Amino acid sequence: MTTISQSRESNSPNRRIAIAIAVAGCVFVLTLSQLYLTVAVIPRFSSIFHDLFEGQPLPAVTVLALNCRWLLLGLSGVWAISVAFVVRRKASMRYLYAILALQVAQIGFTMLALFIPLQKIIETIETAKPH
Repeated sequence: MTTISQSRESNSPNRRIAIAIAVAGCVFVLTLSQLYLTVAVIPRFSSIFHDLFEGQPLPAVTVLALNCRWLLLGLSGVWAISVAFVVRRKASMRYLYAILALQVAQIGFTMLALFIPLQKIIETIETAKPH
C-alpha cells in the first residue's frame, strides 16, 4: 500500500515534465505573439503615429519600441532557445519561470509602448468635445 507522500514523490518527475512543457509552450506562444507584433502590428501603429503626430515627438518608450522592434524579436527568440536549453539540462524550474516572466514583461513593454500615444489621442478628443 502506498501512502500519499510516496504517491506524490513518484509523480514528481512527471509533474516537473508537465510544468516544463506548459512553460515552454507559453514561451513559444509568446514568441509567436512577439513575431506578429513585430511584423504586422508595429508597422501599422508606426504609420498611424506618423499620420496623427506629424512633427510632434512620441514618448521615448514608443520610439524605442518602434526603432528596436527587430531587437525585441531577437530577444524573444533568445527566450525560446533558453527554455530549450533549461529543459534539456534539467535545470531548476526557477529558470523556466524567470524566462517566462521576462517574456511576459517584454510583451507588456511592447504593448504599453504602442498604447501610450493612443492615450494622448483619446485625451485630445475628449478635451475637444463640447460639454
